[in-house]
Amino acid sequence: MGLPFIPVPGLAGSDIMRMRPDFRTLTNPYDPAETVVVVPALVPDVAVFHADRADRYGNVLTDPHETNRILAQAAEITIVTAEEIVAGPLRGPEPGFTFVPGLYVTAVVEAPLGSHPAGCGRRYGVDAAHLREYARLARTEAGFAEYLERYVMVPAETYRTQAVAGIGRGR
Repeated sequence: MGLPFIPVPGLAGSDIMRMRPDFRTLTNPYDPAETVVVVPALVPDVAVFHADRADRYGNVLTDPHETNRILAQAAEITIVTAEEIVAGPLRGPEPGFTFVPGLYVTAVVEAPLGSHPAGCGRRYGVDAAHLREYARLARTEAGFAEYLERYVMVPAETYRTQAVAGIGRGR
């Protein structure tokens, strides 16, 4: 929005105010009896998120929550990975999705299973067995290195094959 700060309801009197000295309170100029909490604007350098679909113009259909749209609007650069890039332009919202206009998207990359082991809307659910394995391995530096070698530092096709084999089990 181009604002240096924004009012946020519900924070006054909470522990968040004690933990965040950069959050301030102002007197409401329209009701001097009311105190308003204001927080500094966040302007991420880069935002990356996964979506259900995108088109070559950068238009995106993502989860039904508005978080990704707001993130794309706030960031200097937005990169979206998508389950598929469709041939024709996406024209706007569809039931169950949030539309992010290409105006806010720098690049789209087709990445089937790109949100695995987390789920992706109607396409696939959370792979609970994989997340349990990650939690077990990530407890130690050596285990985390093993996880990275097994799942991150492998060719995409190998990972997709492994992920597809795991989807649907252990949910």
